[in-house]
Amino acid sequence: MYTKILLAIIVVYFDLTSLEWLVHKYVMHGYDRVNFPVVGKLIENESTSHLAHHHEVLSDMTLDIQNKIDEEKGKGLFFHHEATALFTVVLYVLITLQFKLFKIDTKATTVFAISLISTIGYSFLWNNFHSLLHGESEIIIPGTEGVTNRYQNYVTPLVPNFWFEWMMLNHAQHHAVKGKSKGNYNIILPGFDYIMGTYNLPPCFDNTEFCENSDLKSCDKPKGCFYVENKKLNVTFRE
Repeated sequence: MYTKILLAIIVVYFDLTSLEWLVHKYVMHGYDRVNFPVVGKLIENESTSHLAHHHEVLSDMTLDIQNKIDEEKGKGLFFHHEATALFTVVLYVLITLQFKLFKIDTKATTVFAISLISTIGYSFLWNNFHSLLHGESEIIIPGTEGVTNRYQNYVTPLVPNFWFEWMMLNHAQHHAVKGKSKGNYNIILPGFDYIMGTYNLPPCFDNTEFCENSDLKSCDKPKGCFYVENKKLNVTFRE
């Protein structure tokens, strides 16, 4: 019994880290896939929003949103209920097939509950920490739009330092590296980047050639390195 429970946990985590990678790489960065049948419009909307987010990010990972109206602040920072619902459906299908493959007998209602709790939990982590990785603790997503980060101050102390540090440097590397070398598509749950060979190890990067013809904010410093001890990220490591 315990073996099957452990196997189920591994299956769910694998699905979440792989979905995070796939959605981030092929949907959020799917600028050249907007003509895909059926999902083309979804990819266009998500990639446009995510590109706007990348345009806001400065080389120190803070956001240049001072001149934007309040309704636009934080666009691209959060997962909304629609994304959580879609994740739930996809995860339900994947888990159902995998549980059958591994002969884990579970009721459909239980599989749906696992899928729903997992995706809500994932959205909760994303919405609480993605904004912090950009030094933004004041931008709040209301519960009517997504899983809220209103209780951030209570959540962050529960996360181990090593995970928080990994998230920070890993995501900084995602924004820092441009062009074909971009990687680090896992933001919250590490794993699939390592499997797919898209993990760019901090600290150094060189975007000189890419940034010659780019108006991305982070191209204000096309060369650089990230170090924990002298980081310029606007988030403080907890003692």
